[in-house]
Amino acid sequence: MGWEPMITINLGLGTPEEARNWLEYTNMDAGTIYSDMRVANGRVEPYDVKLWCLGNEIDGPWQLGHVPAYEYALRAQQASKIMKDLDPTIEVVAVGSSSNGMDTYLQWDETVLTRA
Repeated sequence: MGWEPMITINLGLGTPEEARNWLEYTNMDAGTIYSDMRVANGRVEPYDVKLWCLGNEIDGPWQLGHVPAYEYALRAQQASKIMKDLDPTIEVVAVGSSSNGMDTYLQWDETVLTRA
């Protein structure tokens, strides 16, 4: 069907370094710490995932690791840089507002788009 997988990394409780490690596991050829783990788990060829979502609904207070937009934007910026330094062919997607019923609706988006 021509679908592209997208992996969501954890930027609530996770770190930009963990995001980079997942990218290394998923997309790099054997010969690194995390790509060798993938090989040991039975997958020699990289998955070559191109779309990476930088968190999910992190604006929602129901989320573990919920942070304000300015803090998320910094994490997203750091994660994007460290990931693209490893694999410049990927695309990253920032998290927008989860609902138009939230007090932070649109303010979240504006902050993330201007700071990330």
